[in-house]
Amino acid sequence: MGLTGTLHRISAIKDRDGSVVGLTYRIGRHVPGVGNLLWDILATLGQSRKDSDTQEPAASSLLLLGHPGVGKTTLLRDVTGLLAERFGRRVVVVDTSNEIGGDGKVPHSCIGRARRMPVPHKARQHEVLQEAVQNHNPEIVVVDEIGSPAEAAAVRGIAQRGIAMVGTAHGTDLSSLIATQTSTPS
Repeated sequence: MGLTGTLHRISAIKDRDGSVVGLTYRIGRHVPGVGNLLWDILATLGQSRKDSDTQEPAASSLLLLGHPGVGKTTLLRDVTGLLAERFGRRVVVVDTSNEIGGDGKVPHSCIGRARRMPVPHKARQHEVLQEAVQNHNPEIVVVDEIGSPAEAAAVRGIAQRGIAMVGTAHGTDLSSLIATQTSTPS
């Protein structure tokens, strides 16, 4: 459960009977300027170009890998705001747990003019990713925690349409990400 107007969340730990036995309070942070470290990379995201070999639409994308708690989502928030505000890109955020744009009807100001699409259930994230492209004409789609083969396939399909993707995943390098994708059920 998110706290309206903030980036914070409260999650319950339940026992086998469904009784709450603990709470986790996650403090979401907006660290303005942290995305500036990626300025030269961000400047090219969402620009229309043709693949030099196939002449098909192509787009550069950005994947942030790391262990839980290292700041991937914090960086993603600032990157989203920079892309929407400083670079003027049409950005759609697929926000599964309201961690990127916060909870409530109005997204947190850190994502700027980016549009946010809430995901009703984590299992539907791949469907909402596809809906973002089909209905909202983004130049860039932002998503946190790409974790299942279905989500990876949706992201790959979006990128193949020439739309830039910016996302996060748990892993330390590409081989650990691939291992996770092949061992995680859809």
